[in-house]
Amino acid sequence: MEKRAHERVKVIFPVDLETDSALGNSSENKNETIDISEGGLRLVSRYKLPSLVKANINLPPCYSEDPRLAIGIKTKLRVAWSVESKRGKVFSGLRFADIRQKDADLLKGIIAYEVEKAKTKVCDATKPEVEIIREPHSCNMYAVDLTIGCENECKYCHFSMLQQDFWQKKYPNCKDFPIAVDLSPLYKMKKFPETVVYLSPSSDAFAPKAR
Repeated sequence: MEKRAHERVKVIFPVDLETDSALGNSSENKNETIDISEGGLRLVSRYKLPSLVKANINLPPCYSEDPRLAIGIKTKLRVAWSVESKRGKVFSGLRFADIRQKDADLLKGIIAYEVEKAKTKVCDATKPEVEIIREPHSCNMYAVDLTIGCENECKYCHFSMLQQDFWQKKYPNCKDFPIAVDLSPLYKMKKFPETVVYLSPSSDAFAPKAR
């Protein structure tokens, strides 16, 4: 098996594409990354892409030094392969053909952060300890959940299942969801993020186990 030249991380960012037909920016064509590396990305779209496209990878404002600014990575991408699914979606692998150094450095930092986060073990104990971490599905803002999983099981909500699946795959000791986290480390913390902390993005802060 050929070894990948760059570390790949699973992140979902909207992507605006500039093509001759302008379909890349159409509201009917939602382009999103599946994963990304320093060398390129995988993309899902509704139309087959030409061999070379201009792209703006939209990033959450929290990746900017000034969170009030919306930033993105502007680049040219060359399509390496493309596969159309039975449901009409097109999956493409693209390589960076031209990217500014500051954008490459920003991307490198994002990937390093995601890799480090994936290596962090926070659920080897029977009862996981509370942690204030960045949550990708919450615009990468700092967040804290009081439970892993949610008792409400709302049909329209997928965030609790995303969080539960993440813990279950990486830390098999996590069972019998939802799990109430151990809050005692919170009272010993001496340093907190210098920003807003989102409470319970993947659960209900007022559910019985959270209480």
